[in-house]
Amino acid sequence: SRYDEALAIRKQVLELSRSEFGDDDFQTIEPKALLAKNLSDVGRDEEALNIHKQVVELSEKLFGLEHVKTLQAKANLASNLGALGRREDALEAQMNNLVTARKVLGDEHNFIAFSLNNIAVTLYRLGRYVQAIDTARQSLKLQRKVLGEKHPLVFDTMFDLTGTLISHSQNLTEALFYARK
Repeated sequence: SRYDEALAIRKQVLELSRSEFGDDDFQTIEPKALLAKNLSDVGRDEEALNIHKQVVELSEKLFGLEHVKTLQAKANLASNLGALGRREDALEAQMNNLVTARKVLGDEHNFIAFSLNNIAVTLYRLGRYVQAIDTARQSLKLQRKVLGEKHPLVFDTMFDLTGTLISHSQNLTEALFYARK
């Protein structure tokens, strides 16, 4: 299949990077992260988790705890934990990462908006609907401010929030407002 082909290519690229630069070089981070994503895409989440952990460790070592690349690696790891059904672990990782991201990037950055959105999704999957809706609203407000009203990701968030509001009998007027946009 195409996924198997993509995985084989990702593994080749990673091996080339390792042989050229070594295992602990920043040049191996991106190939590792992409391989982990592809593994997760095909449902091989346990393998992906191990690689995500390696990417986080290497990012922390090379860039430090407060670098954007480390924050992104931690966000990917949290997402993978959620895919494995480890939602409480995912939420804890997301919340910790958000605290660091706010310290590094400030409160008005697109990474903060997307982090809030990911937290909202995790809260929803945990059945914590009121918190999920509140967090999604925060994310949407920040996305609008940082990305603009017509950005495709703003529409995606409005769509998700609309579905959540409708399915959990929250503010239907608000849901209709987003649905019409």
